[in-house]
Amino acid sequence: MNLLKKFIGSSATDEIALIPSGKLFLTRSPNSPKGELECLYNDAFASIRQTTTPFYYQLCIIKAYQEGELDGHGSAGFDDLDNDDDYDDRHHDSATSNEIDGVSHTKDEWSFQILEDLQIYQYNKPNGSRAIRWNDMSGDLGDKFEFVIDEEIKFNEIDGFVFSLYKCLYETKYQRSSLGIKSIDELSEFTYDPKSEFSELDDLKKLQNDKSEETKAKGTKEDPLFVEESDSSDDEINMSGEISSFSWLLAFELADSFNSFEQIFLTSLWQFLNKTKFGVKKEESADKDYIINAMSNLNIDNNKPETEEEAESDSESESESDSEDDEVKLQRAVNASIRDKSDRRRPLNEEDDDYDDFADQREYDRFREKKNETNSGLSVGSSKDRNYVVRGDKLGVFSNDGDELKYQTTISNVRDLNGKSVKPQDLLLHRQDNFMIFKKKSSDEASKLFKMDLNRGKIIEEWSMDEAAADGGVTAYGPTSKLAQLTDEQTLLGTSKNGIFYIDPRESGSKIVNDSTYKQYKTKNNGFSTIATTVNGYVAIGSDKGDIKLFDQVGKNARTALPSLGSEITGLEVSKDGRWLLVTYPTFLTLIDNKIGPGQRNAGSIGFEKYFDLDKKPTPLRLSIRPEHFSYMINETGQDSVKFTKAHFNTGIGSTESTIVTSTGKYVIAWSLNDIIKKKKQPQNSYTVYRYDDPVVADNFRFNSNNDVITATKDDVSMVSKRGFRKASKESLTKKN
Repeated sequence: MNLLKKFIGSSATDEIALIPSGKLFLTRSPNSPKGELECLYNDAFASIRQTTTPFYYQLCIIKAYQEGELDGHGSAGFDDLDNDDDYDDRHHDSATSNEIDGVSHTKDEWSFQILEDLQIYQYNKPNGSRAIRWNDMSGDLGDKFEFVIDEEIKFNEIDGFVFSLYKCLYETKYQRSSLGIKSIDELSEFTYDPKSEFSELDDLKKLQNDKSEETKAKGTKEDPLFVEESDSSDDEINMSGEISSFSWLLAFELADSFNSFEQIFLTSLWQFLNKTKFGVKKEESADKDYIINAMSNLNIDNNKPETEEEAESDSESESESDSEDDEVKLQRAVNASIRDKSDRRRPLNEEDDDYDDFADQREYDRFREKKNETNSGLSVGSSKDRNYVVRGDKLGVFSNDGDELKYQTTISNVRDLNGKSVKPQDLLLHRQDNFMIFKKKSSDEASKLFKMDLNRGKIIEEWSMDEAAADGGVTAYGPTSKLAQLTDEQTLLGTSKNGIFYIDPRESGSKIVNDSTYKQYKTKNNGFSTIATTVNGYVAIGSDKGDIKLFDQVGKNARTALPSLGSEITGLEVSKDGRWLLVTYPTFLTLIDNKIGPGQRNAGSIGFEKYFDLDKKPTPLRLSIRPEHFSYMINETGQDSVKFTKAHFNTGIGSTESTIVTSTGKYVIAWSLNDIIKKKKQPQNSYTVYRYDDPVVADNFRFNSNNDVITATKDDVSMVSKRGFRKASKESLTKKN
């Protein structure tokens, strides 16, 4: 288990299971003056959520609104609150959450702590539909809630939901994980039989008349552990368990208390991540400070979302800072003025007007015709204005046609020199975009690269890297400098798990340049996995352990080593001048200022050229999704976790980096460096989003633009203007662009 992820998760609570459609009813005893059956939500979904206490869960029923329905309820949707009194006079204010006997609710959500006392069970109704029923712990004797499931929901989904309910009961009772439980038969002790209830109404009436002589039995349960806090403290959770993750935010009234806790906790964190006792080596103190700084750069007191006015102001300011020349800016402004409202470059699909008039559209349809294949990779061109998308053993070719992305052709049936089918991965355009370098999507040839002539659409060379074969194969490769792809440079840089080397296709036999530039580490647990370069040829190497090494020359020792934050690095990018490092982890990004600050021995240099003082390594700035935003993503798209694609800076000739783009699930996400760096804004408040219908596979900026983002989804390819992105909010995350 990754301890860093425990405390830097993606959402305040984690959804375990979901039934997307149904109705919520409250059933009462026959002599109730309120009636026997009342519909609380005519359209709702049921969710099981992890609470802020490990091994405790909630059953939540959330009201679903149709598009436009909220508009009729006033600005907040609560103008008709008084109408809710007839179904809940036990709670005086249904606009705020109240809790009685583990039951809490707002106007739009009911939440129930999952305990044995609920006596949860499912049954078949006379009309054939299925329902889940449980006791109303805050109601009268015999009152029950009933969630009637829509008939379109598959039985296996319902069974899986009920299975999850019983596993939650198991974890709550025994305070341990239920991962080892594979069958519902193992949870028979939690299966409630409704036949044990009173079957005759007369018996129920008699018990109600004698209620004053009886005391309702209360089941025994283990009390959860909790932290004592004052009424004024704010508590969120952000942790990872074996089957879920959720957030934890502790706010301390006294700075001394916080400092003491921070030192103890982060020392423990460091020891866990590095599997050694702290203080054995001198340099470990600096590593500890690096982690402390990485986790301490969040301003808890200044974490409020921006207003719409601020967002619009930021967008205008950023547009003015576009690095393109005046003529290009003018042309883009003209193009922008005639685009549709969302400013989206429309994907190529059969709903386009004049679809039948274009043969290339039909060919693009054939490119996508195999339903068992999906897009899996994207490479954006820099010299020939061509972009390539991998789909099985095919490459789709797309051009930047003004403000549109236009399909050109398909390179079909990619075959190696022996005629075997190749599914490319890790695309790298080479030598002015005339060639493509890639690996085969199989582990049996991990030490071999393939070179395709894009003008002929065929693989013309296979490069063997014999030295890397015994070291996990080629784990990463890239250009020798940031803009080398614009030239006819033939050599590349590559890594194995423990080695860094040049690749030269002109070498006979193995293509690894085995000279003084070939650095093979004696230690065997480096796990090099990513590579990035600057325009001057400085090299950054990231590992699957999460640490980063910075080199001014290949073959020499690293000038700077940045320790792991406890998670593998899945993407690494460097600004052209080497000032900024952009690191992609599965659930967050970090932006690192690589300039050595004042007061240090090598002040003014960058970490590629000189080393940082031991105790003054740079502070990583975390970029992540706000927990409440991720909860909207869960409800809308069903994604169960944040998993970022490789993040990119915008790149071009004569321009500076100003924007970051990445994606998770169906959302493309952009951060403005102007907001984060120059204005010193909280990164959690400064991102914008664009939502697609399908999961995003990869994305990157169009070369020489900080405005156009090219995106490959599972089954489509499109280009969208950054002006079409919207500030992250409930509306932008739940409504399609």
